[in-house]
Amino acid sequence: MPFIVTCPTCHQALTVHEMTAGQAVGCPHCRQPLTVPAPVTKAPDPPELEFSTGPVTKRYSTRSKYHRNDTGSGVKLLFICAAVAVAVSLVVGAAWYFARPNPEIARVEAEYSEVCDELDRMKKAGVPEHSEQYNRVFRRWIDLQIQFNNKYGRTPRHLKYEDRDYSTTPIR
Repeated sequence: MPFIVTCPTCHQALTVHEMTAGQAVGCPHCRQPLTVPAPVTKAPDPPELEFSTGPVTKRYSTRSKYHRNDTGSGVKLLFICAAVAVAVSLVVGAAWYFARPNPEIARVEAEYSEVCDELDRMKKAGVPEHSEQYNRVFRRWIDLQIQFNNKYGRTPRHLKYEDRDYSTTPIR
């Protein structure tokens, strides 16, 4: 069975087999010879304790049976569970609050979508781009983009300016 020996020269710990006990071997680190000592045997068992055979006396504690030394572990666990529950409810509440649709944004986006559809219908119907009717709808489309961008810092969702090719239309 292997055991550990310390080299007296370089103080490195070496693992040697008990069959090499009493033999001279070379240290793999410093290459100096060392004699492997006999393995250390197990420590003897401690002596048995003697017990008194006299009468047993009952000792009374000054603490009540409800006062134990390990009382904080249950309270700590309760506080940890409560903190986790509060954290989870805050995360779920924040997710619900920020994920719900804003009715104002939905209204502006719906109006923006209607104006875009009307511009598409006018292009398909062949309405000239320089006509008063086309320019009125096109101005409303630009006003909605500016209003939405100023209020929310972005263009309306799903309907970005690049999605529709109205950039070449002149406004009169």
